[in-house]
This record gives sequence, C-alpha cells and structure tokens, in this order.
Amino acid sequence: MYLTKRLKPEHKAKLEHQNFDFPLVVGEIWQELETKTKVSDLTYGVVMSMKTLLSNYNSPYELFNEI
Repeated sequence: MYLTKRLKPEHKAKLEHQNFDFPLVVGEIWQELETKTKVSDLTYGVVMSMKTLLSNYNSPYELFNEI
C-alpha cells in the first residue's frame, strides 16, 4: 500500500492547504508518497519538507496509519 493511502486525513488536509502556498514542495512530497510503500524509503529532503509544512510531529512515522 502506497504512503498516500496510509497518510492520516488530518495531515493530508494540511498538505492540500499548503499546496496553495508551496505547490512545488507539496508536489515533490506527493510524488514520493505515491511511489513509496515504506516510511523509511522517504528521502531526507521530503522528510524535512514535511517537517516544515506539518511542523507538529517528532517522527515521520506519526504521520501514517499502521498497516
């Protein structure tokens, strides 16, 4: 299951809202979430971008539902 399907709804909504201000960054995040199945496969840049845009988590694993 791709990470786009596992992303928690509240974080998905935040990313969609941030897309208005940062379309290139959010596009890069979505592209990676649509092709990766494990959080550990995310690139450092995408993890840092998500940290900046979502700003209220300690670990990227918190953003996703368990399988």
